[in-house]
Amino acid sequence: MLSPQTTGLASGEWCAYALGKIAPELPLDQAADDAGSLVYDSAPLTEPLTIIGRPQVTLRLAADQPQAMIAVRLNEIQPDGSVARITYGLMNLSHRDGPAEPQALTLGQHYDVVVPLCEIAQTVPAGNRLRLAVSTSYWPMAWPSPRPARITVDPGRSSLELPTVGSDASLADVDFAPVQHAPAAPVTVHDPGSERREVFHDIDTQTTTFRGTRDDGRYVIDDIGTEVAYTKIKEFTIQRDDPGQAISRVACTHAYSRGDWHPRVETEITLRSDSTHFHLTARIVATDDGAPFFEKAFQESFARDHL
Repeated sequence: MLSPQTTGLASGEWCAYALGKIAPELPLDQAADDAGSLVYDSAPLTEPLTIIGRPQVTLRLAADQPQAMIAVRLNEIQPDGSVARITYGLMNLSHRDGPAEPQALTLGQHYDVVVPLCEIAQTVPAGNRLRLAVSTSYWPMAWPSPRPARITVDPGRSSLELPTVGSDASLADVDFAPVQHAPAAPVTVHDPGSERREVFHDIDTQTTTFRGTRDDGRYVIDDIGTEVAYTKIKEFTIQRDDPGQAISRVACTHAYSRGDWHPRVETEITLRSDSTHFHLTARIVATDDGAPFFEKAFQESFARDHL
């Protein structure tokens, strides 16, 4: 198995806020990512299956590169053919024995790797099927390996452990107390802002860019009369078969206004990598009423060190 570098586009955000004004951040239909993965499907469930806890996947595998990663997803195949992600786990295979002392892989040697998945509490209805999907990429959530790595999996010596309960009836009812929270501060909204998550494919270069654009609009904190504006752009670019062309860029602006006070801060950070190093460039520019107040730029390169 050698996944396209774009496998993972349906992953959603690593930490989804799920707020009303935020653009869709949760996982999308997993079928496209499954197409770039090694998949194992169950038969249709004869009765509902309630999963509570942390599933665990053990894989017997070998790699043709000293550095590689795997993404393991537990999915639910629904009757209409759509595929929903239940939970997932990522592993840098150099960290197979823990993060304290990472070790490169020996080419062709088989390892027994345990991949814990994220905790979950979910009931899969009868008639649906489970799918275990394994890929060598999960971009843009995870930075790609230095070189494309082909993984061989021995299914006869691999397994999935699911923490389940017999039925929901065995679970005690839980009464939650009313939510406690402070009242929202009064604000006057002048521009509600917007959110977008977009994917662009360059057919000629086989390059894909994921872009998330956040604009919080403009609002005034009524108690102090300060107007606040914030924008953020996240861009992740990768070539389908070349992880060496991966680029990550985040640019933010903060602007405030009250009376004759008009500060603005702009920041931008870009991360690239080659087979041995990460390369980071960043800048910050601060102005007051348009006049430069502070500016700094720097560039650093550092060894990947089993990343």
